[in-house]
Amino acid sequence: MKQIEKNKYLSLVFFAAALIALFLDQEIIASCIAVTGLVVLMINPHKSGNVFIVAFFIGAITLGTAADYPFVKFPATLVFLLLIGIVFNVRTWFFEKLFIYKILWFESVTTLVLVFSFGVTAYFINYDLRQWLTASPIFLFGIFSFIIYKDRNDARLMVKEKNLETTIGKSAPDFTLPDQNGNPVNMKELLAKHHLLLIFVRGDWCPTCHMMLRSYFKNKEKFAEKNVRIVGIGPDPQGVNKEIMSRIDENSLLLCDDEQATALLYTSAVQENNPISKQVIKNGVPLPASFLVHQDGIIAFTSRSDKAGEILQPELIFDVLKNFK
Repeated sequence: MKQIEKNKYLSLVFFAAALIALFLDQEIIASCIAVTGLVVLMINPHKSGNVFIVAFFIGAITLGTAADYPFVKFPATLVFLLLIGIVFNVRTWFFEKLFIYKILWFESVTTLVLVFSFGVTAYFINYDLRQWLTASPIFLFGIFSFIIYKDRNDARLMVKEKNLETTIGKSAPDFTLPDQNGNPVNMKELLAKHHLLLIFVRGDWCPTCHMMLRSYFKNKEKFAEKNVRIVGIGPDPQGVNKEIMSRIDENSLLLCDDEQATALLYTSAVQENNPISKQVIKNGVPLPASFLVHQDGIIAFTSRSDKAGEILQPELIFDVLKNFK
């Protein structure tokens, strides 16, 4: 089991225990256990991925059931927790349309509206003290949604200020980083044989980055026709990178840039303002981007993190490759 998933699986144990307590008519104990499970889930720094999504919805159902049981009134906690879960995942489900910096207010405004609506509904259906306490995570999600909004907005402003298109035509900074097997990889040595497509990702916790890597590596042969080698670069340690590539492409490279030194050389944009982000990567989280480097060492193309879906469109690079020899 990956270290980053342990809290997610532990939360599922709490949710199962809460359901057992509820089955034994121990509503107060079930409520306390369910709240604990949701707290364990949310303090996990990697709030993404399929395991997190499944655990969140199981937690929402468990906590909502524990709070509203025996459903003699409208199940406000259950309904509003499920709605909040949907809102939190809309950007992931419709990523290519919404992306990370588009319609930024969506989650925070919608979540705050749901929190307010829940409060009004719970008041008019006469929630008792136990139900209010059990449903307290709903109000915490309102605060969390604001933190996420601020995080993304600050990152958007950072990327806007550091316009990555200004790097086109400049020399690509050299680097030497270990690959997923611990072997040192030098950029200039790779350029002696290939053009390079450098893919900067945010880490294993980021579902978008997995989509990004798969989008490029599934076109590996098409890039190879133009003598382009794809090289992923991320902040995760070697062992995590090895696991990632075992699922995507064991014969390709994912380099360990754990100090983000190379990311800073290329992107000049590392998201470090948010304490939640710092839990994931202590020096800040690199913003996703791709860089096409000609064998002469000149950057011929770069994606923009602030342009919706661009990092998930490797076909944009093929137009540039038409001019490569």
